[in-house]
Amino acid sequence: MGVGFTEGSTSVTVAASAVPQRVVLDARPQAALRLYGVPPAGAGPDCYLRWVPLLPSWIEPCSVALPGRGARSDEPSLTDPAYFSARLAAVLDDWAEGGSSAEGGSA
Repeated sequence: MGVGFTEGSTSVTVAASAVPQRVVLDARPQAALRLYGVPPAGAGPDCYLRWVPLLPSWIEPCSVALPGRGARSDEPSLTDPAYFSARLAAVLDDWAEGGSSAEGGSA
């Protein structure tokens, strides 16, 4: 079953699960801000794990697990820029604790 998305002349159908997922690389409940790194070129969120010890405690390092990349490489990639950016913005704007944590370098 898919979810239809129409914005302007863009129309695409994707699986309902084909959305970016927040990955908290190191939970820091007292952090003043979250820093997100979007994985490049087919990589997964674990590519930013080496940054964790370099950041001050007031920054919570996060990333996103994207369909078609890293551990989710068996899922179809999001190729429509309007749909992708809308779904990514929803993940970044959601401060609820609905994200998944990466432990030991896997997401």
